[in-house]
Amino acid sequence: MKLRDYQSNIKEKLESKEFTRFLLAWPRRAGKDFLAIQLCMDRCREKKSVVYYVFPTWRIARCIMPEWKFIQFYNGSSIRIIGDNDPKKLELGFPDLCIFSEYSMINPLLSSSVYEQCNEGGGDAIFIGTPHLSPDDPMRMLYNKVKDDKNWYIEALTVDDTKHLPENYIKDEIENGLLSEEIKLREFYPSF
Repeated sequence: MKLRDYQSNIKEKLESKEFTRFLLAWPRRAGKDFLAIQLCMDRCREKKSVVYYVFPTWRIARCIMPEWKFIQFYNGSSIRIIGDNDPKKLELGFPDLCIFSEYSMINPLLSSSVYEQCNEGGGDAIFIGTPHLSPDDPMRMLYNKVKDDKNWYIEALTVDDTKHLPENYIKDEIENGLLSEEIKLREFYPSF
């Protein structure tokens, strides 16, 4: 599958080293993990790399990457799938790239532990997800911490920006009682 324009934009910024830290708040089904998988694969094919792909839980990890905990490439690169709420169980190294998927749901101890290793090793980090509406949402808290840091690329897109769903989809879901206004705002119109 081909990347959409807004996904290609992130790929270009990462590859050019214009930014090494990304915070992406995108709507549901906008291809956050599709992009992340592409970035992981590209990094591993380019050069010998260690990539961590971090999920809030193993259950979520298995939905995206069934049956995989570790992917080894012929050139010695590897992608390690992490989906554990207990960071004490992890034996970490120094990854070249860390993807934090569904960041609003990730255990802060897990993400800070992995991020420290990524930072110490000079790796790139991408935090992706759809922010929740609560003020103590980890994604919102990260945004408030880094919003003025010029080393971070921060992007909040809505379904109107991505146009990844048909125009009437959300309206029809609301009319059919399958989606509430609150869920519509949270899932398809993310913001900080």
